[in-house]
Amino acid sequence: LALIQDRLVQREFLQDHSFPQTPFASVKDHATLTAAAQHVTFPAILKKRRAGYDGKGQIRVTGVDHLNEAWRELKEVPSVLEAVAPFKMELSVVLARSLQGDIQLYPLAENAHRQNILHTTRVPARVADTIRLRAEELAVSLSEALDYCGVMAVELFLLEDDTLLINEIAPRPHNSGHFTFGACVTSQFEQHLRAICGLPLGDTSLMHPVVMVNLLGDLWRNGPPKWDRLLAHPQVRLHLYGKTHAAPGRKMGHFLLIADNPDQSYQQAEGLLQSMMDAGSQEKDVLIKNPAKEPFQKQSRPLETPA
Repeated sequence: LALIQDRLVQREFLQDHSFPQTPFASVKDHATLTAAAQHVTFPAILKKRRAGYDGKGQIRVTGVDHLNEAWRELKEVPSVLEAVAPFKMELSVVLARSLQGDIQLYPLAENAHRQNILHTTRVPARVADTIRLRAEELAVSLSEALDYCGVMAVELFLLEDDTLLINEIAPRPHNSGHFTFGACVTSQFEQHLRAICGLPLGDTSLMHPVVMVNLLGDLWRNGPPKWDRLLAHPQVRLHLYGKTHAAPGRKMGHFLLIADNPDQSYQQAEGLLQSMMDAGSQEKDVLIKNPAKEPFQKQSRPLETPA
């Protein structure tokens, strides 16, 4: 865990074990900042070594001048400069490794991000079996090299020439694995408990193709979303996290859309999300026309009433 918490230590571990990844360089002072600019091609991303997630603590840079500005913006804390990978698809492998070293893999997931936050996950990923097998081999080899126990996710970039690069390691149940809770025989949460408690690992089979869509706090901008639009779909499963404060970009929940046709379900899922966003915009119009109507107080009450 200590290894993975530090981006530089993580990158150096991958390098020492010959795992494929994008070029990187350490930045800890002005001298190493200058050296990093010569080692890593632009565009690149300057990332804090610690405490970054969902795009926080990192800045995309286009050249040397911008790099100096970005490092000042990050308060000149120890960082890592990473070359931007020209990927055509983002993938993730979620797996579980037990205390005894047994491993169970979940189906390969295909991810799409918006503003550095995971937006959708579709399973199974639309890749050839040869790519799927290579992704799984990388993830298994990495879990063994780490002597890891529990559920972990390995985020990958698929390049135009079908090369796979490791982007990040997440030593925990992962957002891109939320599809397992509803679409697989054993969820990643149950699997994590099985692994760390020394119990037999569960079946990871995918029962149905599935699309997962994250629900961000932006949907709450004019009050709680109207869930009836979503729940009217017979193949939707809604999961809210019980957070009491909605903020733009904050993950408040997600929904799964399960269907036999993955392409159709993806389009339907996007359409359902858009319909909720449109409903929120209409509610804003009502509030403007009827100012006496009480607006949503984001911190005044929980989003869900406990049973």
